[in-house]
Parts: sequence; structure tokens; C-alpha cells
Amino acid sequence: MPFDKILTDAFERYGLLGLVVAASSILVVLGTVFVLKRSGFTAFGDKSKLVDDAKIDGVARDVKDIKETLGDQISRVERRVTAVERDVQDRPTKTEIHNLQLALARMEGRFDLTESAVRATGASVTRMEDFLLRISERDRAK
Repeated sequence: MPFDKILTDAFERYGLLGLVVAASSILVVLGTVFVLKRSGFTAFGDKSKLVDDAKIDGVARDVKDIKETLGDQISRVERRVTAVERDVQDRPTKTEIHNLQLALARMEGRFDLTESAVRATGASVTRMEDFLLRISERDRAK
């Protein structure tokens, strides 16, 4: 609200006394701001003097150091994650493990068949050897 509107409204409502009170209130506020400004209080004007430049530079250096440290740590974590991802990619999937299990089961079945065939063959060979030994012993006995 502009000052002239405040003063006009005060004059219309309360007369000359209202105008004087409103004008003096405005003058007190403006005077207080002026005195504070002249005494170095900078809330109403130049805020560059609120913080010392050396402190700002110190904080900037600290932020830079923290940024470098975090950057190094993030780089190390990224390398570790990459290594884990490579390791996980090289591992077999559930389906591949299942297929290996099925193949092993089939091989076990084939080995069992082969084992029984080898035993049968071994028994046949033993019978033939026994037969041939009996024939050779009978021929010697003659």
C-alpha cells in the first residue's frame, strides 16, 4: 500500500489527528531503518558483509575436498559394482543348471545300462573261458 493512500485514508477516517499519527508512524519506521542502516545493520541493504570472505573461501575449499573424496569413493563403488555385474553375467542361469541336471540324470541312466551290459559281457567271457579251459583240459587228458 503506497504511503499517500495510507495518509489519505487516515485523514478521511480520523481527520487531522489521524493524518498526523499516520505520518509520524511512517517517519518513525523510516527513521529506524535509516539509523539501523547507518550503524552497520545490513538486513535492509547490502548483504555482502554478513559473512566474511575468508569463511566463504574456507567453506568452498571444504566443499571441494568433500566433492573429491566422494568422487573417489563413488568411482571405487562403481568399479566394484561393475565387477559384480560381470561375475553375475558369467554365472549359469536357473534354466542352464536345470538342463545340466537333466543331462547328468540321462548320463547316469546310460552308465547303468552300460554297466549291466559290461557285466553280461563279462559273464559271457567267463563262461567262454571256462568252456575253452574244459575243452583244453579234456584234449590234454587224451
